[in-house]
Amino acid sequence: MEIQAREACDDGSAQNTGGYGKCNPDCTLGPRCGDGKINGAEESCDNGAENGLGLGACNPACSGVVGQKFLKIYDMYDWGGALTGDWDAMCHGTFSASYLGLVVDGTTRIATRTPFKGDGQLNWILRPYTRYVNSAGELIWTTDAVNLLGVRNGQPAPLLNPLVPSGTDFAWLGTKDDWTASSSNCVAWTRRDASANGTGLRLTATLIQPMLVTCNSPGRIICVEQ
Repeated sequence: MEIQAREACDDGSAQNTGGYGKCNPDCTLGPRCGDGKINGAEESCDNGAENGLGLGACNPACSGVVGQKFLKIYDMYDWGGALTGDWDAMCHGTFSASYLGLVVDGTTRIATRTPFKGDGQLNWILRPYTRYVNSAGELIWTTDAVNLLGVRNGQPAPLLNPLVPSGTDFAWLGTKDDWTASSSNCVAWTRRDASANGTGLRLTATLIQPMLVTCNSPGRIICVEQ
């Protein structure tokens, strides 16, 4: 419906019910995220105009405050056996039980089914409305409702800083540049010879542009703090 003068909103008489996120019968805004009030079970916080993506701010969905987590690199140069199912244990053993491996196989761990959307996720380890920093404390990316690195408004965007400040090493990833699963994954991460290929991410890049490498290549794993 068209919003007239002196109306804050108008969804039509059938929809102007005054429910959460809806328009009131008098065409004023009903309770909503951003009104500066915690509206029951719908919200965990609401600081009004101060909601945002800054550290400690109430996030734009009013579902909690923006936290900060580390992305660290496990130096897994020569992996043996099957990698699927082992990447979390590798991160646990190197850092702590609160770290999980950022590797996709399209079956047991899925980042998204639709490019850049973050839908259909399975055992995914990046969280919405979270700041991710590298081991030097440099901000890499702050996720919004789409919990993928380097994605804004359904489009790719450059990271603020690379995962590591220098070097040429890559980490195994298993996705295309739109975060959907790649079929090039060293046969579901069971092969580590030159007869198969896998996708990896160059750690010094600021764009998520996976590279194709043979499965006997030395690589690393990105470990994500939970």
